[in-house]
Amino acid sequence: KLNSIDGRLFLAKTHIDGAANSKVYFGLRHDNTLVAVISVRAVQAKKYSNVLEISRMAFVNNAIVRGGASKMIKHVYEWCRNQGYDGLLTYADLRFGTGNVYEACGFKCLGDTTSINYWYTDGTRRFHRFTYRAQAGLSETLYAASQNVRPIFGAGNRIYMLRDKV
Repeated sequence: KLNSIDGRLFLAKTHIDGAANSKVYFGLRHDNTLVAVISVRAVQAKKYSNVLEISRMAFVNNAIVRGGASKMIKHVYEWCRNQGYDGLLTYADLRFGTGNVYEACGFKCLGDTTSINYWYTDGTRRFHRFTYRAQAGLSETLYAASQNVRPIFGAGNRIYMLRDKV
């Protein structure tokens, strides 16, 4: 288990979406060097009950951590069960793969999200879409344009669940 400062710093450096607000962080070390972090939080989608969501999982840049995902997921799943949760939910970003790592770790595919995810960019940085919600009588689109940002679209997500009964 990691403190939130170490977990967030690692994720800020290694995860494409940076760190996310999470309930707890776990890390994997090799020779006392942090090489992977996984964080979990309360689920965002209210239709899933009594499970936690993997909010981020990332590995040190420019390295392969063999078995790292399965070790961390196994540990986090056991921790969740010991805390009284029924399992873990996670999303595979389809821009980068199809979620094979989750299936290899025992997750069951629940399907794909029905809407395409998107962010905003100023050409250099990426911003969460909630940063540019409608304001002061302007639609989200007009407000974002007034801030000189434009949308970039993802490819959706695949939803996975790990629990004894899916």
